[in-house]
Amino acid sequence: MSSRERLDERYRKYAADHPGVSYAEWMNILQVDALTKGGEHATLGPNLRKYPNWWDAGSNAFYRYQRTFPILPRSRVLDYGCGSLRIGGHFIRYLDPGHYFGLDVGMGFIDMGKALVGDALLAQKMPRFASIDEDSVRDAVAFDADIVCSNAVSYHVHPDEAPLYFANLARIAHKPGATLFFDASVSDAPVDKLQLSMPVDYFKQALPGLHFEMFHKIDNRSESNQIVGIMEFKVPPA
Repeated sequence: MSSRERLDERYRKYAADHPGVSYAEWMNILQVDALTKGGEHATLGPNLRKYPNWWDAGSNAFYRYQRTFPILPRSRVLDYGCGSLRIGGHFIRYLDPGHYFGLDVGMGFIDMGKALVGDALLAQKMPRFASIDEDSVRDAVAFDADIVCSNAVSYHVHPDEAPLYFANLARIAHKPGATLFFDASVSDAPVDKLQLSMPVDYFKQALPGLHFEMFHKIDNRSESNQIVGIMEFKVPPA
């Protein structure tokens, strides 16, 4: 049984006792609980592996985004799946006040991130945060983002929940000329430790109302026959 199949089996058992809980919510519960108890994680929470200084953990990814996409201080940025703000903190620090909106499955990781970012910067930059539901997605649409990003999220989305994930991205990225980008794993066959790793055409078909710009390759992982990179889409001009 693969890692993905074992996780699916664990989720099915949990969902049987907790009807209505999505796979994303279940994973969030597990991870928040582990980190609340002092656990380490590569990208989430205050105890990041390899990074004694929390601010260092997201700096490379943020500067890559800044070099690659039209992100300016005046840009309105919607961060879908912002987690504990490893990268969101850099957006908050860089953007004009009120120009960052972070959404995540629940508030557990967001609250960790807010504590790490600090009250002074939050008061100065006035970011918005919410857990993902229909009301917050409507608020995110009204935010009229110039940039919609989703860092290290898509390849953890369960295939059964991928249609909602991409539908929400498409709803939020509606402003004419806006840029949508998200990290993705590209492969022609499933990758054991990832829930969603698909050919490029899969992502194009998942976002039919947006214009596919390019796939920015970052890492070719030959051992798993996957390429990790960033999918870029544009909202057509009015």
